[in-house]
Amino acid sequence: MRKLSKHGSATVFLSIILSALILVESTYLLKIVVINRSITIDRALKIQIESILSSYNRELYEYYGIYAFTSNEVNDTIFCNALLANNVDPNGSLVIENVEVMTIDELRLAIANFYSYRGGAIAMDSMMGLLSNVINLCDDFGIKEKISEFTSSGAYEYFSQAISDSREVSKILEVVSYFPGVENLESKIQQFLGFVDSINQTSGNQVNQNLDFNVNDASSLIGILDTLNSVNIQSADFIDNYAFHLVNYHYASYNFDCVIPQQNDEGELIDESLQGGAFAQIHDSNCFDVEYIMSGSSGLPSIVYCGQIIYCTVQISNIVQCLLDPERMSIVNGIAEIIDAIVIVLTGGVLALPPELYSFIIVNFMVLPETISNMIDLYDGEGIALFDFLPLPDGISDVVQVGYRDILCFFMFFVPDSVVLERMMNVISRDYGELSIGMSFSYNQAGQMHTFEDGYQMYS
Repeated sequence: MRKLSKHGSATVFLSIILSALILVESTYLLKIVVINRSITIDRALKIQIESILSSYNRELYEYYGIYAFTSNEVNDTIFCNALLANNVDPNGSLVIENVEVMTIDELRLAIANFYSYRGGAIAMDSMMGLLSNVINLCDDFGIKEKISEFTSSGAYEYFSQAISDSREVSKILEVVSYFPGVENLESKIQQFLGFVDSINQTSGNQVNQNLDFNVNDASSLIGILDTLNSVNIQSADFIDNYAFHLVNYHYASYNFDCVIPQQNDEGELIDESLQGGAFAQIHDSNCFDVEYIMSGSSGLPSIVYCGQIIYCTVQISNIVQCLLDPERMSIVNGIAEIIDAIVIVLTGGVLALPPELYSFIIVNFMVLPETISNMIDLYDGEGIALFDFLPLPDGISDVVQVGYRDILCFFMFFVPDSVVLERMMNVISRDYGELSIGMSFSYNQAGQMHTFEDGYQMYS
């Protein structure tokens, strides 16, 4: 009987073992290739969708605070390039599963977020407008000239020296302390200063606790950003839940184009959005968007509707101002009595109307020229003193100037939010087309389905 070689037995054994190992290793290698291709496809889908989301309309966000993109931005260029860069053949079928179209619910969230981080600047701009009116009023009264004359006089030198000298101030306080009704002046001043110091310490501790910043620690900067982001989210939620109506009618009244010309004869911008941009950058011709949002009608009917509101408001203000003026009313009553006597004589006493009715008719016609003049100013983008009839000190009512948008804003308050949102959405869609806020892609390759969905976090 022939003996088997030991070398032959080892070769057979190794062949069996190695063939199994090679098969297992090849299987694992193929699995890794499939997994790597799957990860590459998922990553390419993610990059493609994020690229589309990052291509939001910059002008739309700048004017209206809305994150959205149009169908023109939807493509598969980056997806294909990402696959080719990783040696994956894009021979599968890429399908747009769903594109989430923006509705009034998302517009509501966008407006709440708009005022959460821009409301302070908008309020400051309104305050600066009042300050500008005060400065102009000072010019009209000659206050600036009087201050200039005083500062250039010799008395100003003694006055400034007395204010800057602490010893003189202390003497003044000592003299004031002897006035009747003024007791313990020094102790009260010290209590007030202590109260101010306690406020400063409290606010400083809170700031240090919430914004503990260290230039050598990057995590402190991240903490500050997280704190600011949480504050922004909380303020947006508060506005959406409790104060949305207040910001919604303000947004509709001041952030859309209206009949007011955008520039005056000198080329200066007199009508602009809340962000300070000209509406001409959005559309070439002057559009009556605020009038449409207010009335629901387009074109001339909306202007007529809002014009009636403007006329009635200004006319009533002027009538009230006339009725509260004794000098003008004495003239009106005298004319009314004459007309009443003439009517009685002509009709033989058959037609006897109360003199108050004649007075009211006369007042209406008397203030009509002033109303027409005020309306011309309003439609030219200027403001008028609508509250002259209030018992305010001289000049105060001139500071609070009311414009065309201000009057419409008051009446916009009574339009339901859902109606205002729907009309604003129609205006925005007219200028920018159908807007999308999210989407999902699916890619099928060799029977394996890959899906990715994403959208803007502001609407989630």
